[in-house]
Amino acid sequence: MSVTDEQKSLKKPLEAATTAGSSRDQEADFILSLVADDGYHAFSLVAQQINVSHGHATSILQLVAIVSAISGALLPQLSSKPIDVRIITMLGLCFILGSGIASVIGVLRPTWVTEIKPKSQKDFPREMVQNAIKIRSTKSKFVMLSAGCLIIGLLLYGLSAYYVLFFYPGGQ
Repeated sequence: MSVTDEQKSLKKPLEAATTAGSSRDQEADFILSLVADDGYHAFSLVAQQINVSHGHATSILQLVAIVSAISGALLPQLSSKPIDVRIITMLGLCFILGSGIASVIGVLRPTWVTEIKPKSQKDFPREMVQNAIKIRSTKSKFVMLSAGCLIIGLLLYGLSAYYVLFFYPGGQ
């Protein structure tokens, strides 16, 4: 059975996909190969990925706002709880607020993909895609940091509720 040219051409993107994440250069080349070296489409593909990070950061901020509002309403009752419950609750709140800060500073801070000028006109589309990938990767790392802080904070909140419900008489 012989391999046709069409089968060879289909195999190329698959081979590139296995190494696409190993460096920005390889990922930029892979993205450009997906869109037939059309710099505008490659650029917009990465821009859509950046928009996904912004959506995740916005969702995290909404959760932070809800938890902060609930915490504000519960603060007077928290003062009557044992010190260990207060510490765990406040640690949880600190992690949750840190999550919001990481979202704002790392993800929602405006970073323009056109800020970094390409070195040569010849490699313009490739370098612009690389710059966009760099920005996307940084924002993605901050989304993961923010989500991790939010999860830790919510777990600490749950732990403090667990202590109140099961270890203190009458929930006191």
